[in-house]
Amino acid sequence: MNGMVVKRDEFFDSLKFFLISIVILGHTLEISEKTRVVLALYNTIYSFHMPLFIFISGYFSRKYDDNSLFYRKILGLVETYLTFQLVFSIPAILSGNIWTVIVRPWWVLWYLFSLITWRAILQITPSRFFMNDKWKITICIVTILSLLAGFLPLGYELSFQRTMTFMPFFTAGYICAIKKVKIKHILPAKALSFLYFFIVFVVVFYFNRSFSTILYGSVPYSTLLGLCGRFVQLILGCLGGICFMGLIKDLKLPYYMNSIGSNTLFFFIFHAIFIVAVKKLVAAFNFQFGFLHAIIVYFLIMLILYALSHIHFFHLLLNPISSFYDKKNTCNRRG
Repeated sequence: MNGMVVKRDEFFDSLKFFLISIVILGHTLEISEKTRVVLALYNTIYSFHMPLFIFISGYFSRKYDDNSLFYRKILGLVETYLTFQLVFSIPAILSGNIWTVIVRPWWVLWYLFSLITWRAILQITPSRFFMNDKWKITICIVTILSLLAGFLPLGYELSFQRTMTFMPFFTAGYICAIKKVKIKHILPAKALSFLYFFIVFVVVFYFNRSFSTILYGSVPYSTLLGLCGRFVQLILGCLGGICFMGLIKDLKLPYYMNSIGSNTLFFFIFHAIFIVAVKKLVAAFNFQFGFLHAIIVYFLIMLILYALSHIHFFHLLLNPISSFYDKKNTCNRRG
């Protein structure tokens, strides 16, 4: 295997480019004034972007026969999570809210915490649950658990609700990978995909309200209405993910866009710093931050992050301890 170059799947790199782009756009829109158009666009984005992102995470996750190999793989994610959880939680630590720092992932870091959890669950789940026709039962069980978990009085703590809410998408992604499903061959036509998003946009535009309580999947509920809301969320996430892939399945993107798609973790982590900075500036100067401002800031953040992604130092920050350890060992071997 030495010297072999593994060819990346351009479809998934393109898909991840678009997804990380709309994740950053969605977070930028959170700062913007909530006009009907902004609110409708925001709800439409949030109806599918994280479910599809998590589906891809499951698709590229693996079970390992050697647990020690799994531990080495997962420790990289754990290190990234702990590093940025500590950095982003400095204000909370200084104010004495240590317990919150321990049990509640900071904003976007919920995804890393949940990803670690999903991969750990996958590793300990017997392979037979994903083989033959048992995968159908597995999907049903995971979906039922996702719905029932909403009745438990846990929310942001340990990212519990989001982990349970989105676990069916992670599981479906993993199953599609091991079943070698040719995803591009089962996607709808572009016209049908566009029609789906047009209908969703028009519906949420008509209601003119935020559905973030449902779409975030982060809070528990105590009624059947809440359960129905989560079920609708799962359906929208599934349909939206399929239709979004249908929209971009034949697109050929330039290399620099695909390179962004291959570095989504970098963009996901570091964009949060800029979003928080913009939020604080807008609040400090009481600035009327409109849709046009959001679009300009979005493009600026993408350009800055693209430039930073070419600086090796910033990649080392994702895993500072192991990077330092590896560099030290390399120097020792050379010495």
